[in-house]
Amino acid sequence: MGKFWGRAVCLFFGLGIFSFVPLMLRVFGAAFIVGMMPRTPASALILIFMLNVFLLSYLGLEPIARSAQAFAIPIVLAFLVVVFGSIPPLDLLRLKPWFADGLLQILRGATFVAPYFGEGAIVLYLIPALQNKEGIWKTISWSGVLVCLAFASLTFASIGTLTATWTASVPYPGLRLARNVSIGRFFHRFEPLFLSMWYLSVYLKTSLLLFLAAQLLAHVFNQKNYRLLLGILLAVAFPLAFLPKDLLEVFALQFGFARLMSFVIGFVLPGVLLFFTFRGGKTQ
Repeated sequence: MGKFWGRAVCLFFGLGIFSFVPLMLRVFGAAFIVGMMPRTPASALILIFMLNVFLLSYLGLEPIARSAQAFAIPIVLAFLVVVFGSIPPLDLLRLKPWFADGLLQILRGATFVAPYFGEGAIVLYLIPALQNKEGIWKTISWSGVLVCLAFASLTFASIGTLTATWTASVPYPGLRLARNVSIGRFFHRFEPLFLSMWYLSVYLKTSLLLFLAAQLLAHVFNQKNYRLLLGILLAVAFPLAFLPKDLLEVFALQFGFARLMSFVIGFVLPGVLLFFTFRGGKTQ
């Protein structure tokens, strides 16, 4: 493709991945305000979050991967507790309107949402850095299936417990579900612990996005030390996080622009690059 087009593609990837960072900052601030801290300014929460993200991104890829490995099981368990804790008040008849148009419509909707949560661009970028590449696609496939099952189960539990209209009308229905979880007389209001686990997942994802964006842009601008760009990118991301006026605009960006960008940089652009790779021969 040549040096110019190579840098152009790298720049597009870098800016595309960076575009998720302001959105993740705003989602984090909004979730904590809705869930636990309604009187705390969003700017204060986001600044604290940015400091944590900067420190982890500064350490590099291996600490991010080790942290994700350490917290993966607690995060999954938190989702499972919410799902299974919602079974007692679950009413399966509330799921009937969801299947009114058939399973095809549900699968089509899931296809549009999957690229945003699948993070195909992140996976493609990380593959060359892995030492054991033999079982990588099997691991990626199982991880994707587990993530889809987790979100699908949480959605089913919310609709079956709180109705589809209520689920669609409130922000973060998972937090409302966690608030209703009660096991015996010793386990009540699971919401703070669930929010803590959710914070870890958003924290790790945002740190990885910032790290990848800094790495790609450092390559474009011939900077050997990507850490110089971390602070600059966060300084740009902070005002961008407040461009959406309310939660409705945040969700519109999350499942509009961000979903489209995920599809482009995770599937469309890699497919085009794969075509040029085979066209240029194996040596290139």
